Amino acid sequence: MLGLAPLAIAKLFADQIVPSAGIGGNLLLIDRLMAFGMPRAAAVAALLVSMIGYYTACAVLALTMAACAAATVAAKRACFRQRRDRCVCRWRRVRCVELRNDRRMAR
Repeated sequence: MLGLAPLAIAKLFADQIVPSAGIGGNLLLIDRLMAFGMPRAAAVAALLVSMIGYYTACAVLALTMAACAAATVAAKRACFRQRRDRCVCRWRRVRCVELRNDRRMAR
């Protein structure tokens, strides 16, 4: 297992240094896994599992960020609706504070 750590670092290095959109690191990974005695099909399967895991994590993060953005927009819309009804909005705690009665009486 410790023999794979330098391979992971070499793959990341190749992905960052060689401008080939990640293909250089993937080819390096498959070549080194085959040098360790792994069959070619198993090396490609390991690469595919790694890529699927990476892109799944990115998709989950993007969906989480989209949900947070939608919740923020909904909270701000609720806040603006309350402002139209003469209320003041507080961040993260949307609560309505009515204006003083003397301001209402002045109108």
